[in-house]
Amino acid sequence: RSTLFPYTTLFRSMPSRLYAGLSQGRLHRILVSGLTQAASALSTLVGSEVRVSINEFRLVPLWEVARSLWEPDHVVIGVSFKLAGELEGRLSLLLERPGVLALMDLLLKRRVGTTQSFGDIERSAVNEVANILANAYLTALGHEIKLAVMPGPPRFSEAPLGDVLESLLLEQSEIAVAYRFLLMRNTLIAPTLTLDGNLVLFLKRAFPAAATPPPRAEPR
Repeated sequence: RSTLFPYTTLFRSMPSRLYAGLSQGRLHRILVSGLTQAASALSTLVGSEVRVSINEFRLVPLWEVARSLWEPDHVVIGVSFKLAGELEGRLSLLLERPGVLALMDLLLKRRVGTTQSFGDIERSAVNEVANILANAYLTALGHEIKLAVMPGPPRFSEAPLGDVLESLLLEQSEIAVAYRFLLMRNTLIAPTLTLDGNLVLFLKRAFPAAATPPPRAEPR
């Protein structure tokens, strides 16, 4: 069984203009569908109730992504996906390290406080959780815009926030200063843990460029 928290602050800072061709109404539908799928899938994985909330959902410029999160030297767990399919962009999950360690104890059936670092098994488990979250939101997005979109292979990182974001932005060489990111603050609550994190979504565009119709032949 899954539970969705209220999201009354969802569009508090959201401008009325479109983002990559998506209106607020369509983003709202994507969000609700993604939340439902993510909470259900995580509850199944954990084996008990998982509640997921979105505490804030904002459209921010490139320079504000880092400023909106933790301090640059704050160590985070990051999992990044390049979008595959018919949509260009990248989705990144940035998670609090202590909460991810607690999540590993829960997933791997360990005593609370056992996991202290991330080896191959822990990284694989983190990537599995990240895949569930990424697939939930991208499936909802693809359904709404009628395009095939899915996450590519996950890239795990454990580093200061500044380094993680710098690496992300260097990978996305097509990002320009004028582009915007969707920044979503999440809280995941399950037995023995509360995990705070952020989802950062960059879309170069949501729809293929419209084909230019051929010029009409002039009558002779």
